[in-house]
Amino acid sequence: MVIIIIFMKNNILILSMVTFLFSCSENKTKGNNNKNDYKKYDCLETYASDYSKLLSLEDMEKVYAFNPEVADNNLRSGDYGEHSYSWESDRPPFYIEVSNIKMEVPDNNILGIKNFSYQTSDISIETKKSNFDQGYKELSKEEIEEIEINISKSDDNNRESGKEFMEIRKRMRWQYVDNLGTSAWYKWDDNYGGELVVLAGNARFTILCKVDSNSEKNMNIAIDLAQKVLEKCN
Repeated sequence: MVIIIIFMKNNILILSMVTFLFSCSENKTKGNNNKNDYKKYDCLETYASDYSKLLSLEDMEKVYAFNPEVADNNLRSGDYGEHSYSWESDRPPFYIEVSNIKMEVPDNNILGIKNFSYQTSDISIETKKSNFDQGYKELSKEEIEEIEINISKSDDNNRESGKEFMEIRKRMRWQYVDNLGTSAWYKWDDNYGGELVVLAGNARFTILCKVDSNSEKNMNIAIDLAQKVLEKCN
C-alpha cells in the first residue's frame, strides 16, 4: 500500500536526520578499533542486490510455518527494497485517516525483511554503533537540547523539517534487544506490527513481523528471523 510505504520511508528519514543533527556535535574516532566486528558480517554485502536470498522463503518457514501459496509476495531491490510475505489474518481490519477520509485497512499477517544497506567508513565500530543507537534510544533532555541547537543553526528549509522531525522523534519508543548483531532495536505498532532494526558491522536491515496481536511474541519471531540473516556469515 502506497501510504504505508511512504510512512516507512519518512520513518527512515526522521531517524537519519536526527542522528545526523546530533552527531554534528560529536568528535568522531577515526580508524576501526574492532575490525573483526566489521568483518564478521562482511558476507552480507553479497546479498545486497538479492533480498530473496538475504532472508529466503525457506528461512521464514523454518521460523514460522505458513502457506506461501495463499500469501502475497513482495520482492524489490534497492535501499527501500523488501522481501516479505503477507496473508489474511483472523483479526478485524483497522482504520486510518488520510486527508479527513477514513479508510479501512485489512490487518494482514506479514513476515519479511526490508531496507538493507551496506556502507563502509573510517569510523570505529563504537562510533558507528553510537550513531545507530542515537536514532532509536530514548533521548535525554540534554540530548534533545543539543539537537535543537543544531537545528536552529540550519538553513530555513532544514530548520523547519528538523523541528517537525524532532516532534515525531520525541514520541518514538524503541526497545533495545540484547546480543543481536552489533546493535538492535524493536518497536511495536498495534496496526502495522513489529519492526526490528539491526546493525551488523557495516550492514543494517529491518525485520518485519506481525502474525499475532502480542508484541512480545512477534518480537521473538523477528529476532529468530534476524538470526537467520546473521547466520549467513557463520
